[in-house]
This record gives sequence, C-alpha cells and structure tokens, in this order.
Amino acid sequence: MRRRYSCAGRAKTAKCPRVVDRHVYEKTVITMAIEDQSRLVTKSTLKTVHGFTDKALIQLGPPHDTVPNPHYKCAQPMCLYSLDRALEFKRSHPNLFDDTKRERRRAAAAKGIATKLAALQKLLETNPLKLIYPLPPTFEALRTRARSHADDRHGSNACEPGISGIIACVRHEYTNYEDVLSIIKGRCGKESAYDDIRWELDNEIARWLEEKYPDERVLDQLAQCENRD
Repeated sequence: MRRRYSCAGRAKTAKCPRVVDRHVYEKTVITMAIEDQSRLVTKSTLKTVHGFTDKALIQLGPPHDTVPNPHYKCAQPMCLYSLDRALEFKRSHPNLFDDTKRERRRAAAAKGIATKLAALQKLLETNPLKLIYPLPPTFEALRTRARSHADDRHGSNACEPGISGIIACVRHEYTNYEDVLSIIKGRCGKESAYDDIRWELDNEIARWLEEKYPDERVLDQLAQCENRD
C-alpha cells in the first residue's frame, strides 16, 4: 500500500489527493510553492548568488517554508527563503557581506594552491624520470616482454602490442615511473602532473628505443600511430 502524504504545513498549497506518487507529489508541492511565492529561493542560491555565509543564514532566521528534497528522499527537506526578506537583511547588515574579506580569502586560497604546486614541481625535479633497468639486447626480446606485460594487465583481452604497447611496457617495467607516481599521490595538482609525467616519459622512452634499436625506426612507427589516431 502506498504511503499517504498530507499537505498540512505547506505554504498556501491546494488540496492534493490523499494517496499520490511520492515523486509526483514532491515536484507538485515545490512547483506550487514557487508559483505561489515567486520570490522564494533555496539556501544554495543565497550562498552562491547573493553571498550569504552560514553565519548570515543563521542570523537571517528560519526559512519561509520547507518542501521535500526533490533529489534524495532520505535527505533533509529543502529550505526556501523569501528573497525580499533576504535582500533587505543583506542591505541592513553590510558587515556580514564584506566582499573585501571574501576576496582576501580567495586570494589566500589561490596563493596556497600556488605554493603546493610549486612544492610538487620541486619534488618532481628532485626525482627525475629515468631507466632503472637495462633494456633487452634485442627489440624482439623487448616485444616478447611487452606481450607478457599486456597479458598480465589485460588477460584474455590483451592484443599484440604495437609500438605504443612496447613503450607502455618500458614505462612500467624499466623506469621509476611507478615510484614517481607514488610520490605525487594525494598532492595538489597531481592530475595535471600525471599527464605531464606520462607525456614526457613516453617521448623520452621513444628516444631511448630509437638509440638502442636504430633499425626499428621507433620514432617513425610512433609518428604513424599518432597520424592514424
């Protein structure tokens, strides 16, 4: 049996059926409330658009109305505030809406991020990417190792490794790539740093392979792959 919902306590809402679908009811209540009070806004709107802080919201007082949360049925009800009352409160309490303080906080946050990124860059400079194991004597031996690497990583879905697969094998099994990744794990800027590290290392590996196996023309093979992509 479906659960019964009451319209009691809602702001000027019309009577609704005693038994209704939950989601239809919730959307109807919210729509009716906003149509009846076109100047009602949510807490998030007050924060993002009008600069209200948690402290300002507390001093503003209780919301004009609450409605069931339209996103998560187990969440707290959505609070709706009178925009006119909120704007009047903002005009009468300018000390709670000091844009200068907010800009200072943003500048401090940006400075903190810049400091962390600089520290990450310095860390990468002191831990350069490099070969830690010698490459196999022949390119065919390296290709065989790349097949095993692909099988270990992809199992039955593994394909015959091309030049990109061989470079991936060298990256993971013959360099300090994994060690460098563990150093940047959890640090600010790790996402962009990861892309830079992989791009830099793959290009360096291609040059190593070109020098080690000149007859294979590794750089030409890599250029052909990139052109096909």
